[in-house]
Amino acid sequence: TIDSAILAAKSGGGDSGGGTIKVLNTLTDNQKAIIDKTITIDTNGKTLTRNQSIITTGGTLTIEGSGTIYCSADSVTLNSQGGNLTISSATIRGSSHHAIYVLNNTKGNITINSSYVYSNGRSALGIYGTGDINITSSWIYTPVKDKNALLMANGSTGDLTIKSSVLGNGRNNTSGADGDNGFSATISYHSTGKLTINSSR
Repeated sequence: TIDSAILAAKSGGGDSGGGTIKVLNTLTDNQKAIIDKTITIDTNGKTLTRNQSIITTGGTLTIEGSGTIYCSADSVTLNSQGGNLTISSATIRGSSHHAIYVLNNTKGNITINSSYVYSNGRSALGIYGTGDINITSSWIYTPVKDKNALLMANGSTGDLTIKSSVLGNGRNNTSGADGDNGFSATISYHSTGKLTINSSR
């Protein structure tokens, strides 16, 4: 499992961790995984399907390799409770919860490059923490029209920078509870930090 591989990588990395985990085959993994050191997951073009979150509590998690990490259950795919998160040339998908969620008052930055972040039921990115968010050449999307593609909620304090990216929400599955006639904004920004958007739509 990914959890077993993370434990093995952490055990050999000293105080800061870590190592690189390479996904060799498309697989289903049903164990919660917790990362508190410096770990790279090379998806290697494969799909890793999970029904539990990958949780960061410290260190740095990098996900790369042109593959997909998908949570098929009502759990966050990547749950940041501390540390830094970098997504590079990978796809992060949530079935009915956020693809990426940052817990309240959590420190740590998120960097998303040349990647696809998608949720079928919630905001693709739900940010409640204090770190900076940098998105470049990426797609951030939910097909749900009463959810935001990206939510930086009340209490978040970091800067949000979006460059050469596409963000969107759709027209289906609405409860009509939020937004204008059931529609919500693509970006809902409540952070006290700086918002910068360049060459994006």
